[in-house]
Order: sequence, then C-alpha cells, then structure tokens
Amino acid sequence: TRYWRDWSSDVCSSDLSEKKLKNLVETIYIDLKNHGKKIESKIIGETVLSHLKDINEVAYLRFASVYKEFSEVSDFEKEAAELN
Repeated sequence: TRYWRDWSSDVCSSDLSEKKLKNLVETIYIDLKNHGKKIESKIIGETVLSHLKDINEVAYLRFASVYKEFSEVSDFEKEAAELN
C-alpha cells in the first residue's frame, strides 16, 4: 500500500481522493488478475492508462508521459488531443 501511496503522489493530482485511488487500484488489480499469473508489463501499463483516462486526464497524461517515454512537448500535445 505504501507503493500505491507513493505512486499516487507522483502520478495523480491532489484532487484524486484516497477513496478514488483505492477504487482505482482495486479495479486495476481485478482486471490484471483476469489475465492470469504472468502478465506482460505492456498489459499492466495499458490497463493503468485505460483506467486513468476515465478518472483523471491530468493523471493519465502524467503516467502516459513516463510509460510512453515522451521526449518532446509535441508528444504531450498529441496525447492530450486524443483525449478529446
């Protein structure tokens, strides 16, 4: 749980309540559990992205920037445009 607290402060903005964060983690955990015991990191990243997109666009962009290795401002602009 400390891991998720640290993760939330790094990725999620302050308007994501602890309750919403716990629900998010639980939902992601259940989705990943349905993939079996061995899960590729790509599946984990895509699952987190899909759930963040529904809950908090800023958190989505922050996670996406690390997961997708954004290197230019245009990477952020492109990803933000796809949210709309």
